[in-house]
Amino acid sequence: GGEIRSKYLFDYLSNNEKYIIIPVSRIKSNKSTSGKLNISNILFGLKINFKAIFYIIYFRPEKIYLSIPKQFNPFIKTIPIISAANLFKIKIYGELAGDSFLFLKENNYKKKLGLFFLKKISDLRVLGPSIKKKLSPLKITNLTVFDNGIYVPNEIKITTNSFFNPVLNLLFVGALNYSKGIKNLIESIYLLKKEEVKVHLHLMGEWSTKIQKSEILNFINSNDLNEFITFHGLVTTELKWEIYQKCQILVHPTFWDGQPLVILEAMGCGLGIISTKIGAIPDTIRNNYNGIILDENTKT
Repeated sequence: GGEIRSKYLFDYLSNNEKYIIIPVSRIKSNKSTSGKLNISNILFGLKINFKAIFYIIYFRPEKIYLSIPKQFNPFIKTIPIISAANLFKIKIYGELAGDSFLFLKENNYKKKLGLFFLKKISDLRVLGPSIKKKLSPLKITNLTVFDNGIYVPNEIKITTNSFFNPVLNLLFVGALNYSKGIKNLIESIYLLKKEEVKVHLHLMGEWSTKIQKSEILNFINSNDLNEFITFHGLVTTELKWEIYQKCQILVHPTFWDGQPLVILEAMGCGLGIISTKIGAIPDTIRNNYNGIILDENTKT
């Protein structure tokens, strides 16, 4: 997904002396701690801000690129950087890696403050026309649609042989949490088991919260679903492509997303797609043409 793509981009730009890169993620950080308001994250945010503002003053870069956080607390960390860049008349290019900014759905100071600083950005990348249309009424005019791209190794061979497999192998790739539809997905495996459908679900990704992990694993254990489900964890090696090729359908029942890279990767590997009418997914998947868009995101 996006985290892996970011690592590729980081490695590529690190080898070019024209660019200065300030990493805003930590080795010990994961989905369950990211974006939380705690002492560790606050201190790390202050460190990043001091470093970024120093570089702005010292190097006076031509442009600054920021991945703009969707939640309000992490977004606050970008405000000093945006302000410093505006002070020195440096262009800022940002990116929304999702469907919308969560703080824009509120009707309080968070929305007003967020909108004020979003309009200070020279250009904001969104992932599809549907997302641009959704944000336009908020008078964020500096929006550019720039679709995602993917890398699929040349040795990947698209084959229809897997469709003759007696077991239907389903694939999910992404953060393991309720906003990505994990709960409905696991419950659907339970219903397929009851109907005696030969199915196996492969999941690649890491858990976002310990509570949700515990709830899902308890449901799996109490309904004897272990033999129908494999958790592969976060896979960043070539093993990822092997798992893609074992499966026939990518199931992505998300409630909140932008233009998931996993859908593009799955299409590149010849998998069928089942997903939801969220973000730029309808710009990528045409229902009953190159995939299925669910009318309603339920376990059935």
